[in-house]
Amino acid sequence: FVVRSDMGCGSTIGPITAGNLGIATLDIGVPQWGMHSIREIAGTGDGFTLFRVLREFMERPRLPGNQPG
Repeated sequence: FVVRSDMGCGSTIGPITAGNLGIATLDIGVPQWGMHSIREIAGTGDGFTLFRVLREFMERPRLPGNQPG
């Protein structure tokens, strides 16, 4: 992934990837303060909490009528 100097930026790679793949995507992550600053801050437990939420979501069975295809 390369940001060209003649194009605007300011988004995450998620929307760019979603547009190129043509499949449903969800761009998520942990919150942080001061992105790209010398004092970028994020909670130490946030990554693990996100992992636990995603693991629980992926282990749940799909609802009837909500099958892909």
